[in-house]
Amino acid sequence: MAAKNRLQPYNVIPPIAGNMLSTLQSNPTNISGMDDVGYSGSFTGAPVGTFSVQASVDYQPGQNPTDYPMNAGTWTTLPLNGTVTASGSPDNFFIDVTLISAPWIRLVYNPTSGTGTLSVWVCGKGL
Repeated sequence: MAAKNRLQPYNVIPPIAGNMLSTLQSNPTNISGMDDVGYSGSFTGAPVGTFSVQASVDYQPGQNPTDYPMNAGTWTTLPLNGTVTASGSPDNFFIDVTLISAPWIRLVYNPTSGTGTLSVWVCGKGL
């Protein structure tokens, strides 16, 4: 029996006090070989804003993790089954992204008002 592909959970947006004051983008995650990817997040404080997931086919990372990308890519917001929001009080969320053909995805938070601390993890699996 062949082993399934797995993306071990790791933190893509670490919690930093007050970081929900501005737009946040997670580092791009390579999901080649994954069928399902999930973002699990939690936040404190009183932020108001929306979360979205973006995909890219042409993003190309630099040689080292600290390098600027060789190609920043064209990022397109994916349709979700519902709007994921921060509504002014502490909360958590899970966004399940299934059967995406693009090799790269990232999570984006767009604030409207308020502040808070956000932490987001990503995981994935092949079917």
